[in-house]
Amino acid sequence: MGVIPTNIKKDFNFVIENKGTVDLELTGNPNINLITDYPEQITLTQPVRSVLAKESTIVFTVSATIHTVNEISAKLTIKSNDVK
Repeated sequence: MGVIPTNIKKDFNFVIENKGTVDLELTGNPNINLITDYPEQITLTQPVRSVLAKESTIVFTVSATIHTVNEISAKLTIKSNDVK
């Protein structure tokens, strides 16, 4: 995500695209899992739906409001019915 100024909220939008020929289902609970040691500084807005029709997209947002000068990290995991 690069350098983020401290105490300023920055949003990062991510797109999931279904290029397949059948519906893509996000099967995790929650749909997208955010793993971080800094949950007060990095948050996730879940997508509004968990099924993507073929050739459709969905957007979700990760927001960061960093309060420290140190390097921090986060990991996203997305489970689905995609066989690849």
